[in-house]
Amino acid sequence: MPVRRTTETAARLLGFHRLRNQQIAQRIVASTGLAPPDFVVEFGAGDGELSAALARRCERLVCVEIDRELWQRLRQRFAGNSRVKVIPADFLAFDLPSRGRYKLVSNVPFGLTARLFRKLSDVAHPPTDAYLIVQTEAAQRWAGLGHETAASVVLKTRYEVQPLVALHRSAFDPRPNADAVLLKLTARAEPLVPRHRLGEFEVFVRRGFGAGLHRSIRVRSGPRRFEAKDEPRAWTTEDWVRRFDRR
Repeated sequence: MPVRRTTETAARLLGFHRLRNQQIAQRIVASTGLAPPDFVVEFGAGDGELSAALARRCERLVCVEIDRELWQRLRQRFAGNSRVKVIPADFLAFDLPSRGRYKLVSNVPFGLTARLFRKLSDVAHPPTDAYLIVQTEAAQRWAGLGHETAASVVLKTRYEVQPLVALHRSAFDPRPNADAVLLKLTARAEPLVPRHRLGEFEVFVRRGFGAGLHRSIRVRSGPRRFEAKDEPRAWTTEDWVRRFDRR
């Protein structure tokens, strides 16, 4: 796939914020526990601050970067390092490994967070672990911090999700308007909902959140009234799956 040049304006619109220095990158990577023989794919490698820290802690690293200038800098930075491969590609269209164990790392452009989570929800062969730097608000939505959301319930059918490190906005350049969180996604040995039924399950969950406590929701098999005493946002993913199976 041909690379393209991303202007600074476009980067700002996408919410791309590079890590300020190598010390911060090393602290983030140390929290992941990555070590040989880990094979890591990094989405949106940027100028390579996170890549350099990753290269010290894994056996193989694939850096995916769409910006032409950044891709060239990455090639120069890791020239001669046979364990690091730099690929010019859009990570949203990039084909993840179809077999074997691999892990994913990304300092996600804030404007592309939802699309990356969607990709991970639908990928046929998910990473054993994914470490994603996301804006705090996005972390609350996708990790269900404080209370579950429709998005977090659906994601958790395939992954266990936990926050690892809180990152102040001063860790980034340019400095964003909000703090960030490093999330860890661990793939479940068996998804709670089969992949071919995930779309149906998502419709069920989103309608359930919209219906609240005292309304019926309509799915393919007809109306279904929620009977729990708690609000839907207090239900776990397992609660939602049980109700989905009992329709």
